[in-house]
Amino acid sequence: MSALTRSGVQSLLTQLDEIEAGPGGGVITFDTGRLEVSNLRKLFWPKLKLTKGDLFRHYVRVAPFILPVLEDRPLVMKRYPNGIAGAPFYQHRAPDKVPAGVRIERVNAGTEIRPHLVGGHGDYVWETGKFSNPPMTSLETWFIRGGSAGAALYTFLQPGIYGYVNHNMIEAFELGATAHFRVEGTWNHDLMTQVKAPEPVQASVSIR
Repeated sequence: MSALTRSGVQSLLTQLDEIEAGPGGGVITFDTGRLEVSNLRKLFWPKLKLTKGDLFRHYVRVAPFILPVLEDRPLVMKRYPNGIAGAPFYQHRAPDKVPAGVRIERVNAGTEIRPHLVGGHGDYVWETGKFSNPPMTSLETWFIRGGSAGAALYTFLQPGIYGYVNHNMIEAFELGATAHFRVEGTWNHDLMTQVKAPEPVQASVSIR
């Protein structure tokens, strides 16, 4: 992946400006290839009057900083085709045709039904399910490896409906594989209120 220089950033910004002010769609070119863009005048954030073109320009400006971090990492896109107020969806699968320079990998995962993630709080969590071992305590979320069995105890502090997932979260909701707990009682507003203003963290460093 070649680095995006300052002049390269400015060139892309200028091209996006010209396309959005003109036909709204076209092709931008850069050192390693070209990319077709469309409908740049489409409003993505109506209240702020920000367009798809504004989003692209933001991507261009942060590209020199974020691309080195993303290199060789798999990506999952959360797409908002009808703007921030519209329904989003997650795109895991790359389209049949991708721009030149975009790396894709084909993975045959089959149907994964083993537990991976168990969400929610855990006062006491035994990841391997062995009660003779000391549990982990006061966890906000907790993880169970595929093929393992786990156990947890938690005291619900507020009434409501709590959902727990027993394997991959997206697939769990698609298949209805979630457990729901209805907790009755009186709402404790004090638990949801900041009763003391945050204070600076006092830290001491010992240099030898």
